[in-house]
Amino acid sequence: MEEDEEAAQEVQAMSVEVRRECHEIAWNFLLAHQDSDVIMAVFLPFYRSFWHGIFAAGDMNKELVDVLALLLNASPVADTDDELWSYAYTLSKQGRVDEADRAYRSFLERHPDHAATLHNLALLVEEKGLFQDALVLSNRAAAQTPNDKIIVKVNSRLKRKYEEQGQSHEDAAEQEHLRASSQERARLWSLLSDSQKRLLCLMDLYPSGHWSALLPQVKNNEHQLRQLQKDWEWLLAYGICLQAEADASVRAVPVLQPCVLEEGFQCWLSAEIARVQARKKKNLWLPEAADLGDEQLTHLSSMQCDLVQQALMRQIERVGLSGLEQLHLRFYRRIWKQLLIKWKMHAALVDLCEQFLTRLSVMTRQELWECAYYATDLSSWPYQNIAEKRYKEYLAQEEAYAAYHNLSVLYFRRKQYQDALHMIEQALGLAPSDAMSLDLKAKIEQALTKEEEQRRQRELQQQQEKEQREQHLKDLEQKIQAHLAEVDYYKRNILQSLKKASYFRGKRSFAKFIGMEEWALEGHWRKLVSWGMIVEEDQRTFVHPLISAYLEQGWPMIARSSVKTKEKTYEESSLVLHVKELVMGDQIRNQIGDISNISGQLLIGKFNTVIADLNSSGQTELAEALKTLEEAVMASEVLLDSEKQEQIEVINCIGEEATKPKPNKTLLKVLGDGLMTSLRAVPDVAKALTIVAPVLAQWHH
Repeated sequence: MEEDEEAAQEVQAMSVEVRRECHEIAWNFLLAHQDSDVIMAVFLPFYRSFWHGIFAAGDMNKELVDVLALLLNASPVADTDDELWSYAYTLSKQGRVDEADRAYRSFLERHPDHAATLHNLALLVEEKGLFQDALVLSNRAAAQTPNDKIIVKVNSRLKRKYEEQGQSHEDAAEQEHLRASSQERARLWSLLSDSQKRLLCLMDLYPSGHWSALLPQVKNNEHQLRQLQKDWEWLLAYGICLQAEADASVRAVPVLQPCVLEEGFQCWLSAEIARVQARKKKNLWLPEAADLGDEQLTHLSSMQCDLVQQALMRQIERVGLSGLEQLHLRFYRRIWKQLLIKWKMHAALVDLCEQFLTRLSVMTRQELWECAYYATDLSSWPYQNIAEKRYKEYLAQEEAYAAYHNLSVLYFRRKQYQDALHMIEQALGLAPSDAMSLDLKAKIEQALTKEEEQRRQRELQQQQEKEQREQHLKDLEQKIQAHLAEVDYYKRNILQSLKKASYFRGKRSFAKFIGMEEWALEGHWRKLVSWGMIVEEDQRTFVHPLISAYLEQGWPMIARSSVKTKEKTYEESSLVLHVKELVMGDQIRNQIGDISNISGQLLIGKFNTVIADLNSSGQTELAEALKTLEEAVMASEVLLDSEKQEQIEVINCIGEEATKPKPNKTLLKVLGDGLMTSLRAVPDVAKALTIVAPVLAQWHH
């Protein structure tokens, strides 16, 4: 007592500015330390010994309400009767009638016969226009303290007013008995079965005018459906429920509403817990409604806590607004929030808060803070986004140091350092000397410096890689120039198609795109890459810029080199046919050797010999087909001379193999397929190819 008196004297000696500064410091610390154990151990004693005196001396009612709301929400098991009553009384002084009403009723749940609370609540209810309820409360208050002049005087005034409205005192007593008597309520409630109590709760949760609308909320079996219909009809028949009009929602009579909010909700919750375990075979938890009272809930196991939360969240989006506020939110505020904080089930708390904040307009600023605060410690990005959103809403109502600080922490975790710096500067603007914020700002500035250094290093590395790439492309130009003369029709088609194609999934799809067999594309592709005309990098493949320029501006004319001998100069076509390159990789090796063509005479002479051998062996149809194909190739205006020589040599190989006593049919099939694939894309040879195709296809049988 002496310490309290000394604290009160210290407060009285303070100036208004000092008292307000003391409050601001304590308030910011309270916002930053929301753990219930810390609040009960530190802030609640501090409020009782010192902080309350600051509010009383400075007439700081708004600040008092904010602090009490936070302390009461975080101290569910502490003896906070005085704080709760002070909270309700201060709310009524501020004219916040609805909030004061709820606070007084919470106090009455602890002390049902507290006269001062009954009296004050009667005045509030009268102010809201509920005269009958006010008279009932005033009668109870006067009965508890018949010698209290103020309470008796108000009660007498209300009775006179009631009599002036034309109703007798006896009628009022009877109405009070019928509407508010706990004994009558208990008697009616005892007549109901658990399924009927649950149905009354379902009517509040999912307002409906017919029992069939509640079918999704019960098990899908014949017994449950019949029981639902039977209970619905019984409740209406015996006046337990009322329906104003044919299509209006059915609800329990007003006298039973308190029971529906408590025991009815417990019956519904027990059934929902069973439903969320529908697929489980072992370790089922099937509680009775009585097992879900406030006292029993405090002793739940971890698994049972999860099941209750699942039951609450199941189909919560479909619950009507009235049911969400009167049942879910009431249960959350009364007991479940405190238990979730105690068990550190922060994700569950945030999930419920999000439903309430999104759909209801009765949520307090403190509950908005709780949603943001507990979402901050959850690592997944959806919860981080929720925290950011709710902190911003909190700041939109009023600036707060702790909200700015916590937002900065969020942005710092995301490496959004500029946003983090902006938020921490806002926080320091409200609390310039806060050590935590100063330390966080130093970390943010250090991270910004490191980020800037990394950015410069990346730019330098990118510039070096760009220069190396440009030098590599330049080094390839000499190799490209050396092989320009070897680029035939097919290779040029590949280069042109690759230049036009912005993207392709693989060589198989690219081969299909340009109408070429995959094995043929592979051979040409390897050469173009080795010559530097196609550049393959880590994540992309492209045509060398020099080749792209040639394809756009026109292919350069390359003079062929010549080889001099003693007698004459021969054109160096260096026709070397490797069947493994033209046909099927390394599977078949048929070394034909080097054939130097002197003005094409050697090849033509060889071809004539092959045709003669085919005719003499009786293969006149094949001889005629090869001759037709040879004439079309030689007459083509699309093929280069070197390309013509290559195709004639393949035709010769087919004829030579066919004249052998035991020809290799696999080799003939491969040579024929390769020839048809390579000539199919040549327009002025395609017609002849169509004519001879059936003959070349004979080796497929």
